[in-house]
Amino acid sequence: MNQFSASDQLVEQLLANGFAEVTEQYFPHCHVRLQLKGEAYHPAYFQRAFRLSAGTALIILHYLTIRVLYKSHVVAESRRLSEEELQTIMAFCKLPAKRQAVLAARRLSLADLKTAVDAEPRLAD
Repeated sequence: MNQFSASDQLVEQLLANGFAEVTEQYFPHCHVRLQLKGEAYHPAYFQRAFRLSAGTALIILHYLTIRVLYKSHVVAESRRLSEEELQTIMAFCKLPAKRQAVLAARRLSLADLKTAVDAEPRLAD
């Protein structure tokens, strides 16, 4: 089973699943270094932010830590994610904003968040 840390591999996985990079909005100094100066991404020196275009939850690569934020609530925080945990986080980000708010306020562990997300009815893509 794959393990994901703040890395290019995780960035590629997020982009492949429909997330848009919003680093420019949240960390403009990092955006300038990555995009305009062309520096290579190294998690120890950069912060990055990703969001689904319609969602409100953010996935932040805060240096070496992966954080999922909904408004001011830290929904999840870890240095490594299993493939299953990453799928749970991406599924959480695809939920409607009202449901994200309810789950974020409950301050669930990743295992409890997975149970709550799995119980959600799936919408047809």
